[in-house]
Amino acid sequence: MTLSLLQAFFFDYGYYAVFGVLVLCGMGLPLPEDITLIAAGIISQLGEQNVHVMLVVAYFGVLCGDWMMYLIGWRFGPHLRQSRWFSKLLTPERMIQTETLFHRYGSRLVFFARFLPGLRAPIYVMTGITRRVSFWRFTLMDGLAAIISIPVFVYIGYYGAENHEWMLKKMHEFKYATIALF
Repeated sequence: MTLSLLQAFFFDYGYYAVFGVLVLCGMGLPLPEDITLIAAGIISQLGEQNVHVMLVVAYFGVLCGDWMMYLIGWRFGPHLRQSRWFSKLLTPERMIQTETLFHRYGSRLVFFARFLPGLRAPIYVMTGITRRVSFWRFTLMDGLAAIISIPVFVYIGYYGAENHEWMLKKMHEFKYATIALF
């Protein structure tokens, strides 16, 4: 789904679309959450939605999607751990290492996962599976990280909407710089 298709969908359905798409992104929809947040900022700038309300809608959409991933891990973790597929993916030794990591750094892992697209959902599921971070602690750490990340992307879209060609160029430069770092 391209940015322009997403914008058109958001223009038609507004806050509901942004909320719904962000929940689905959090649950693993193969659409970058960051692009969704930028599109939300763009439609806010173009006069369709209030940017401050959009920030609140985006915040709760992101949190709901993240909660779903955590709760899926928490609820189905014991069954997943016994499945053949999961035990091939994560051997018992690796599961012990993972639990140790979550025991030591669980809250920090949740916080920093918000800034790691592609790793966010698996980390949130594993947080639920290991049960080393309570739901309330998960919500606190994810919520604090979201307070930082969500406004950044929404305001990139909001302030970049009038000069979208410049914004897209800068996004590509940022993408290449990020790839070069890793």
